[in-house]
Amino acid sequence: MIGDFLFSDKVLTTEIMVRLEYDSAGKRAARMMVPRDVAVQMADANYPSAPGSMTVESALAFALMLAVRSKRSLVITGDPSVWDASWGVLLETKFAAPATEGS
Repeated sequence: MIGDFLFSDKVLTTEIMVRLEYDSAGKRAARMMVPRDVAVQMADANYPSAPGSMTVESALAFALMLAVRSKRSLVITGDPSVWDASWGVLLETKFAAPATEGS
């Protein structure tokens, strides 16, 4: 087990997020979501942009690096059934930060 991870059913516009989902073939997948200012900083520093759907492991690794570099929280959202319990526990969290309803 890696550890505990924050989970929110709301999309937080101020945090680094990984949205869990199933792709069109029914395989586990994820999308990374970053605040606009972080996306601008990524482009300015020649970081690759956050691609669309990718493996959950790739999204988590990329998002963790961005969370550390941008000093933001890493928060998981989306379909919790995609999560592999051997990685750790998803802890439901409430943020005071601006949020929009998850879809």
